[in-house]
Amino acid sequence: MEDIKWMTDKALMERIGLKIREWRLEMNYSQKSLAFNAGISLPTEQKLEKGGSVSLDILLRVLRTLDRLDALGAFTAEREISPIEIQKMSESYKPRRRASKKIVDGYLEDSPLW
Repeated sequence: MEDIKWMTDKALMERIGLKIREWRLEMNYSQKSLAFNAGISLPTEQKLEKGGSVSLDILLRVLRTLDRLDALGAFTAEREISPIEIQKMSESYKPRRRASKKIVDGYLEDSPLW
């Protein structure tokens, strides 16, 4: 598989369009029925499959209709913290400490004498 970080925006949109088409055909949807069920126009659905630029809202509607919102998993995944990271964070945490108060001649040092 080609590394997507080296693909142009146009190539990525075309790849997404091909995947949308593949999923649509797997679900036995026509372009017209997918557009209707997603609440978008047929030309917009055709544009998406050809790799044209569409809004994120439209892409989400189509993915939801195709039951493929899982394709956005990287955006919704929670970051897991490893036990080693937790240990490092706890070691670097040092609570604030107050300076100790010294008593000189029966008085606290740095306290007024009145």
